[in-house]
Amino acid sequence: MRSFVTVLLAALLPTFAAAQSAPPILFYDNGMMMVNVDGTDVRPVSSFAGTAAWAPDQSRIAVIRSDGGGSINIWLVDADGVSNPTQVTFTNDFVSFRLTWSPDGTRLAAVRNISNSYHLELIDL
Repeated sequence: MRSFVTVLLAALLPTFAAAQSAPPILFYDNGMMMVNVDGTDVRPVSSFAGTAAWAPDQSRIAVIRSDGGGSINIWLVDADGVSNPTQVTFTNDFVSFRLTWSPDGTRLAAVRNISNSYHLELIDL
């Protein structure tokens, strides 16, 4: 039995160690929230964000954000989820689908709703 436990622990410890260095988890609960992988420190990213994605270097978060009045655009915030908000689109027609960063962090892929037709848009940052 001891060898099984040793093998199990040896298999799980690298996964646990990797999880400790992982960025916080982004989720939606009446606004975009983040929580550490161990379940501690639940905090808001934006009360009006519907979709969010970490930058490849984990320094920024891209969010699709509504101003509450119908304007929906893409914003960047620092890794804490609130500092230095920067609006990167001004078209007012992005939809809350998945955002995807380019591997080098210089572009975002997002979906726009133009005249009730969905279009993939690549956004240079």
